[in-house]
Amino acid sequence: MQSREPHRSGPPAEIMDRFMPGASIPRKLSPHQIGHDSRIDPRVVFEGPVIIGDRTILKGEVRIGGQTEISDDVRIIGNCRIGSANKVREDVRIRGDVVIGDENKVDGQAYIEGPVRIGSGNHFEVRVRIGQVDEVMCGHIVIGNNNFFAASSVVFQPKGKFPPNWREGTKPEMIPSETRVGSDCFISMGSGVSHDGVLGDRVSLGGGLSGYCHLMRGCRTAPGTAVHQFTTVGPGVFVTLNVKVAADVLPYTVLNADGRLLVDTVGLSRQGVKIEDARALENFYRRHFSHSSVTYTRGIPATAQEECRGKWFQDVLNAFFGVRETMRDMRPLQPIYVPG
Repeated sequence: MQSREPHRSGPPAEIMDRFMPGASIPRKLSPHQIGHDSRIDPRVVFEGPVIIGDRTILKGEVRIGGQTEISDDVRIIGNCRIGSANKVREDVRIRGDVVIGDENKVDGQAYIEGPVRIGSGNHFEVRVRIGQVDEVMCGHIVIGNNNFFAASSVVFQPKGKFPPNWREGTKPEMIPSETRVGSDCFISMGSGVSHDGVLGDRVSLGGGLSGYCHLMRGCRTAPGTAVHQFTTVGPGVFVTLNVKVAADVLPYTVLNADGRLLVDTVGLSRQGVKIEDARALENFYRRHFSHSSVTYTRGIPATAQEECRGKWFQDVLNAFFGVRETMRDMRPLQPIYVPG
């Protein structure tokens, strides 16, 4: 009997075709290391040598790349594509439409439920949950590369975008959306990326995050923080301990517990920005974004647009206000603090 897939690496087809729930694959007939009492569906494809622990179940259209190690009591069920050199530890559950890249580490009791697309080099610590559903789901999750998800952190499936004709009190047909985590992010223990949230690259999330928020590249929120839904947090922002964020935060600033918003000159210097350039941004903010009426500002005022043309922060400001315009419910803008 010929193999059903010429490129297939795994037990001979005549052995696989006799698969029955509860049956074990004889080790001497497999080029892989298959543990005792593991159940391998005939549709499973190994794309290179793999290690499967004891009592593990692989069921459905599952493809696993070479050099991947799957420990004991793991369940991988559904339309799952797992790349090469991944390490999946004990009691992990992977279900549904899931794509995982190469060299990821999934620690014990983690749970990944699709639809999810995950890049390479990520680390999911114990009891991380990717794909949690909050009431309804409309869309999928996208996770980039080289992220760290600390123990018990959660990423929620999107609920979907509201259509343009949405009105309060109606039940709209939602537009499929994404919950997106960029690359090189750090998600702290117990933190949650809520539905339809976007985390740019190099974001550090230390507290709570409500739905439809956008944390732009390089921003950081400390433990105990809480970000209101539809909030935009600009690039390079640092939100200090226990702050409740209910307004959009301008790029390269630090938001303190007393509500004062200051330019983060220390953070900018760490990024190689010269002190005179940091002072230029600070003076610009004080002239255009320090008065109380700025809370109602939707875009960059005309005079501010003219002044920042050609400056090092022009593109960043344009990107920040561009993200704000995508929000269904735009939050007010947090004014810059000017010492009296």
